[in-house]
Amino acid sequence: MSNSFRFDFTDDEKIEEMMALAFRKQPKGASGWGVVDGSLIFYWGTIESPAVPFPVRVDSGAAAQIATSWLAEQDYGREPDTDGFAKRGFRIYNEAWGHAGGSYQGFVAVKPAWIVYGK
Repeated sequence: MSNSFRFDFTDDEKIEEMMALAFRKQPKGASGWGVVDGSLIFYWGTIESPAVPFPVRVDSGAAAQIATSWLAEQDYGREPDTDGFAKRGFRIYNEAWGHAGGSYQGFVAVKPAWIVYGK
């Protein structure tokens, strides 16, 4: 069974909506964070490295603010050469079994991404 998802957006307002969706499976919120392979990971527990504990539990709204601020400081690299255009955006996702960042305690990840639009 897989509880994975992946959404790509260019509109920062969508972060809050998608975090609310992701946090439905973690109603107690996130207790930690980490950065793995260029993705910001939110964890429900902090036993596993590289989870860094938050001083308080973080709800979906706070996680959305953290993710928005974090994305604003990321290097997206060069804009892709495409037959169309590209816009800076982000991907909100998790992986097989609802895990993120290769950790069973990670439940949602945010990654900066170029969103490519064809002609």
